[in-house]
Amino acid sequence: MPAKITAGSAQAKTLAALSNMELRGTTDVAAYAASVRAIAYHFALELDVTAHELQVVLGKAKGSMMDRFQARMAARRVVRKLRAAAEDARSVGDNAARFWADYTRTYAEVINPDRKTRDTWQFTEKPAAKAK
Repeated sequence: MPAKITAGSAQAKTLAALSNMELRGTTDVAAYAASVRAIAYHFALELDVTAHELQVVLGKAKGSMMDRFQARMAARRVVRKLRAAAEDARSVGDNAARFWADYTRTYAEVINPDRKTRDTWQFTEKPAAKAK
């Protein structure tokens, strides 16, 4: 299971702050990935709410039952692309999480070296095995 995105440094809340982030280490990469994910999900939420509100407003019509039905169908058709944009924004957030997972998987040995790979030179000799 990939590691959770935990940011050691502050997360960016806007695209301008995101573009000003400097990537100097793993904590900065974690903060960047978490910021991209948060911004993308907030943007997707905004698009979803706007699409819902717009569909409600455009779907209100007076007149016969057929006029009301056509207005609702036209409203659904109009906001379809806005809902698709919201889904694309969610996909951006998902890919930011996948980026972090791939980063931690690829560079796991560098980020958290285990004891075996940390000491490449043996400073103490192991006792020789007894011959039978």
